[in-house]
Order: sequence, then C-alpha cells, then structure tokens
Amino acid sequence: MNAKNILSRISAKVLKANRLRNTFAVIAIVLTTILFTSIFTVTASWLSSMTESDKRHLGTAAHGEFKYLTEEQYKTISAHPLIKDIGYSQIIGFVSVPGNHSLSAELRCASNEWVADITYSKPTVGALPEKENEIALDTIMLEYLGVTPQLGSEVSITFGLGNEEKSGTFILSGFWEGDATSPASIVWVSKPYSDKLLKDYEPVFEEDPTGKYNAPVMFWDSKHLESKFDYLITDCGLGNAGVRFGISPVYHEVKIKPAAVLMAVALLGMIVICGYLIISNVFSISIANDIHSYALYKIIGTTNKQLKRIVRKQVLFLCFIGIPLGLVTGYAVSCVVTPFTFRILNVSVTNISANPLIFVVTALFSAFTVFISTYRSLKLIKEVSPITALRSNESTLNKSKKVQKSILKPGKLNVLRLGFANVFRYKKKMFNVILSLAFSLILVNISYSLVNSFDMDAYISKNITCDYMIADSALYMSNHLYVENGLLNRDRVSDILSIEGIKESGSVYFSEFDLEDKRLNARYLELSTDPMIADYFKSSFAEKSQNDTFQSHIYALDEMLYEDIRVLDEKLDWDLFETGDYVLVSPFLGNENVRYYAPGDTVELTVQSGKTKTYKVLGTARVPDRLEVGHSHLPNPEFILPSKEFKELTGNTASTILALNVTDSEKEEFEQTLSDYCENTGEITYVSRDYYKAMFDGEKQMFVVIGLTLSLILGFIGIVNFMNSMITSIITRRREFALMQSIGMETKQLNVMIFFESLAYVFFTLLVVLTFGALIGKVAIAFVSSVIWYVTDHFMIRASIVCALLFIVFAGLISCAVFSNMQKKTVMEKLVTYD
Repeated sequence: MNAKNILSRISAKVLKANRLRNTFAVIAIVLTTILFTSIFTVTASWLSSMTESDKRHLGTAAHGEFKYLTEEQYKTISAHPLIKDIGYSQIIGFVSVPGNHSLSAELRCASNEWVADITYSKPTVGALPEKENEIALDTIMLEYLGVTPQLGSEVSITFGLGNEEKSGTFILSGFWEGDATSPASIVWVSKPYSDKLLKDYEPVFEEDPTGKYNAPVMFWDSKHLESKFDYLITDCGLGNAGVRFGISPVYHEVKIKPAAVLMAVALLGMIVICGYLIISNVFSISIANDIHSYALYKIIGTTNKQLKRIVRKQVLFLCFIGIPLGLVTGYAVSCVVTPFTFRILNVSVTNISANPLIFVVTALFSAFTVFISTYRSLKLIKEVSPITALRSNESTLNKSKKVQKSILKPGKLNVLRLGFANVFRYKKKMFNVILSLAFSLILVNISYSLVNSFDMDAYISKNITCDYMIADSALYMSNHLYVENGLLNRDRVSDILSIEGIKESGSVYFSEFDLEDKRLNARYLELSTDPMIADYFKSSFAEKSQNDTFQSHIYALDEMLYEDIRVLDEKLDWDLFETGDYVLVSPFLGNENVRYYAPGDTVELTVQSGKTKTYKVLGTARVPDRLEVGHSHLPNPEFILPSKEFKELTGNTASTILALNVTDSEKEEFEQTLSDYCENTGEITYVSRDYYKAMFDGEKQMFVVIGLTLSLILGFIGIVNFMNSMITSIITRRREFALMQSIGMETKQLNVMIFFESLAYVFFTLLVVLTFGALIGKVAIAFVSSVIWYVTDHFMIRASIVCALLFIVFAGLISCAVFSNMQKKTVMEKLVTYD
C-alpha cells in the first residue's frame, strides 16, 4: 500500500479518536478567521465607501478638471493622447429656489452622457436634453420646484445670467435621484438652448465663467496627476494662456501615518497571538495525550517526518472545516456591523466590499496562524524517544518538582496546596494557558476602556460652547461664493430674540476686504524659502509676494463669545481690546508657529466702504472653525475686532451667526418654537448642544458596537481556551486521578483539587493582567487619546474582574461535569481502561 495513503488513513483515525479536540480546534480556527475576516472586510468597505462618499461630496469621480476653458482650448486639450476620457459642462448660471437659500443649483450644458455620469448627474429615467425646450434635473430640485418626477412634466425655473435674471419653462426629459451630500445640484439644458442664450452675451467682469467650459478628465491611471496636467498644458501650447485645473483630493497620494500602521500591526499581532495560543494549547495537550500512539509508530519504523505529515494532515483537514466557516461567519458579521457603523457616522455610501482578495488574505493569515501554532506539537513529537514516550504521560513530559510530603501526609491532605502544586508541575502548559487568557483579558480591557474614555464635554466644546448657534442656511452651503448671501436677516434675528427662555445672546460679524501692506510682500517672499513651511505652500507664498493687495477677512465677536477665540499668546488684556484701538491677527493656518505680525506692530485696514483706520496688534489669535464662514484666502492673515468697533468701521450690523444660551427649564419649549420658525421660513438653520451630544453618542455607539463585538469574540476565545485546557487536562490525567482514588482520595477532594487548579490559573492570569496588562493597556489608551482628540487617557480593569468571575464559574461547572461522567465507572475499571 502507498505510504501516503497509509499516513492519510492514520491521520483520519486519529481525527476520529479526538473529536473533543477537533471541536475545540475548529472553534479556535473559526474565531480567529472571523476576527481576520471582520477586520479586513470592514477596513476595505470603509475605504471603498469613504472614497465613493468623497467623490459624491466633491460632485465628481474624475481625476481632475480643467477650469474655465474656451471652446478652442477645450478642442486642443481633448485631442491629446494622454487623456483617456474627457468632456465638458458649459457654465450658464445659478438657478434660484424661492424660499430655500441652502439649496444651490448650477445651470449647465453637457457635451455628452459621460460628463453627466462622472459628475453623478446622469438621468436614470429619461435622457439628457437635446431639444431647446428640454431640461433634466434631480428629484431634490423637482421637489422644491413643486414638480412631479414624471417625463414630460413642465418645469419653470429662474436663473442668473451674469447680472441679469432670466426665467424659462421647459419639458422634463430626464431626472435622477438627488444626493443631499453633493455640493450643488446640476440642472442640464440642451446645447441649442445654451447657444441661443449665450449668443450675444458679454462678460460682466474679467474672469466671468459664464459660457466657459469646465472639463473633467480621466487619465489612463491616477499616478502623478499634477505632472500630467502640467505636461498636458505645456504640450498643447497653452503654457502662457493661464489655464487652470484642479485635482480631485480623492486621488492625492496618501501618506500613511506611522501611528495608524502601528495600531493596525498591533491589533493583527494580538489576534494572531490569541489564535496561536489557543490552537497551540489544543494540539500540545492532544499530542501529550496521544504520545503513546506516536511512540508505537516510532517503534515500528515511522520517521519523524512521517509523523509530522500525520499531524499536518489533521491540521489541514481542520482548516478545511474551520476557515470556510470563519470566512462565511466573519463576512456575515461584517455585513451587519458595517452598515450600522456607517449610519452612525453619516457616511452616505455603504459599499460592503466582497473583494476576493479579502478572503484570500484572511485564509492565508488564518492558515499561517494555525500552522505556526502546531510548531510546539511537532517539536514535542520529534524530541521524545519511543521508550520514554511509552512510559510517559503529561506529568513526565514536563520537568516537575516532587510534590511536597507535607501535602500528602495521612489525614492532612491539603487539597488547596495540591491543586496549586499541580499547576506548577507543568510550567510550559501553565505559561501558555495564562498567557492566552491574559491576552484575551488585556484586549477586552482595552476595548472596554476605550469605550469609556470618550469625553463628551471635550467633543461638544470643540463644536459649540453655547446652547444654540443660528445662521442663514446659505452659510452652511459647501459651495457658497460670498458670505453676503449668508448674513442673518435683522427681522429674523429680532423674531428669534423675542422667543421666551433666552438668558444670553451674542453675535459673530464678518466682512471681506482688500489688505494693502508692502511688509507682507517681503514676509511672503521670506516664507517661500522657509524650511518650516510645507513645500505645497511655498509656491503660494512666492505667488502672493508679487501681489499688490491681499484678500482678507475681518471677524468680530460680542463679549459673550470672547472665550471662544483661540488666543495663541500667553495673556490677553480684553479691556484693552475693547477700547477699539487694537486688533488680533491670525497666524498662518498651515503652521500656527508662523506669524505675520508681532504684538505692537501697526496695521492699516481699509474696508469696502473706503473707510480706513490704523490699529495696533494686540496679539495672535484665531476664530474657531465653528464660528468661521467656511472659506479663507490662504495664506493671507485674518483680523479680529470687538463688535462695536467692527460696526463703526464697516457700517455692517448684520451678523453671520447668532449664539444663544437658554434657561434649562424652558429649553425644550424654546427648541420646539425655534425649530418650527426655521422650518417655516426656510431661510434659517441652527445647531444645538443637544445636536452635537447626539452626534457624540452616535460616534461612541459605533465604538461600543465594534468594541463589544471584539470583546465578546476575544472573551469567548479566552473562555474556550480555559475550558479546553481544563477539560483536556482532566482527560489526559484520568489514570493519575484513578490512582489517587485507589489510595483513598475521595471524589469530592479530587473535584475540589481540580477546582483549585482552575482558581490558580485565574489568579495568575489576573496577576499578569493587573501588572503587565495594565501597563500595556495604559500605553494603548494613551496612544489612542493622542490620536483621537476627544478620547481621554482613562484605563479601566473592571472588565478583567468580571471575566475572571466568569472563569471561576466555568471552572466549577467543568470540574463537576467531568467528574460526574467519570463516576460512572469503578476505580478498578478506570485503572484498567486508562492503563
């Protein structure tokens, strides 16, 4: 008979004889595979969904886009062989939606369906307009215009064409589902209508985009996009034509942060170690139990290499069962957890990745973990001689000290000490069991601590420091051009301030102006070669150094909001600031260590009305993101004045944001009134402390779900490992226990001894967790808190205590269950059976 067939049959018989071991091994393989599958699937799904979400938010999936091309420039560029796909959308104007300032829609004409598709605005019902009186738009616009989404419906729109306002009535030729995350809706009209409209159009200012072409581009690959755009412009002879382009941030080369890599490697490493320890224990104890059989194989001439094949065939068979089960279960878990997580984070696109590479990599990782776990077992078979193995059991396969005589004195049997002594008889086994249990508990502790380390106050204070912030809806449009569209209507402010329950109010004011300061030219030129400045900012500084004026912002805040200003100088005299002779200046936003002015410098501000005043710089400070208008003129400085001085200088008394604090007793009624008012006007929106609290709870809930899932799996691994270690230990020592009973040890004493052995494992595991584990957990939480700003350094160990109590309960149940089964035979039957 073929030797390979013989080894396969022997391996199959060993598998049949070790069903309990097989069950624990398969469970261990399944759990390890579930962990790998879940991690890889969720990560891949996250990357895919975030990429798609970012594309939709940007409004394009193209590599980049040429801006404001003429027809001749477009024809020249589109013929270049470097381009895979290109098209254009001709800019006409903005469509206004009565009663809704937050909805923005651009009137455009598309060259082909590819352009509509790449900008997520291709009709799914009907088609792009071809006739002069046809139009296509999304369902969001149709809803606001009061039009039923049905082909052939009449659609009336009003839009701006330069300085003129025009209107028209069209027939709906196509529509698609609107996406609320898009920066703006697109309304498509036909080429004949566009040509007619723009035939006699005269630009109203030098860089008027009306009638120009925006051309999205896809190259053959996404590498070195900036170089490709530059080469394309130069090769087409347009180097001096001022052709502009933008590259999609989605395709920027991502620099992986070392912190993220370290976290990923640490997590994968811990999972591999947990899987290794449990599977290793399963096979080590199994080999110790079957060592007599392997000794007989050696006596009849079986080589170490052949014995290794027997074991590896068993492992391979178990992998064939455990890995597919783990892959299916892990993917099912991911399908449940991923959408739930994305809903919490408001990720608009949920792509659950089913990339075959995920399953291949997971299977390889799991198989690798399983096979390295059998190394100790194979080494044990190799090192033990046939004669030694025939005489050995678990006791003799490990170096051990003799049991102290005081433990076994007649009438003075100390079951507690005997149980603890038995643990130390098998040091390797003790080390592996304790290490595997400790790893599980450490990871459970870290997950539990992370969930309880989220600081709601830090999260809320980062986003809002009052009860309510109210603004014109246009202020929160991602593509608004000028903040004048987002100033709060004074009548609306008066209406809101008349609502009962307000105990304190304050406003943020804003104005754009042109700054003239020759000192900035020299400063920008200096910064363009400063090693402190990132390379991608240096060109901006070099370009700005040639300018005569610099677009900038002036902010002003009422005294209620002074605490929100991020002061970068050590101390600021607010009374001096209130005099109106001083100004605060922002640092460079790309590096707050870079300052434009020093305290004591003077700066002259000339606002749009023509009024000029010279101020002394009091210090360096920044308006927080939550109070800004949503755009800046990087790298130019911004200025902060007290609100009274701002009004006198600019003559502008309209605020951009109204901040309110409300009495607790009337907060619920106030919010209902405010919500109804904002909904009825359609012009105002607000955010509240409770809104950010709900966002915080949502983000925390995501970590709770992930942490709880991970903790349950890891905890289950620990419990399975503990149960496996105890059960297999009892089974492999049945002859030893029968001998103890034959010389007078009572079953109750034997049961208690095994229970104390379990307690010893639990005790030493807790000792490791509360010392080295606490140190590891403390470092891990401190590391996470340094990466996530609203996570505090708060490590907790109570999860370990709870798990330890569960281990003790399982220890009692296991010892009772096993010995209850063993008592079905007499002592003599046991001695004969286990001989």
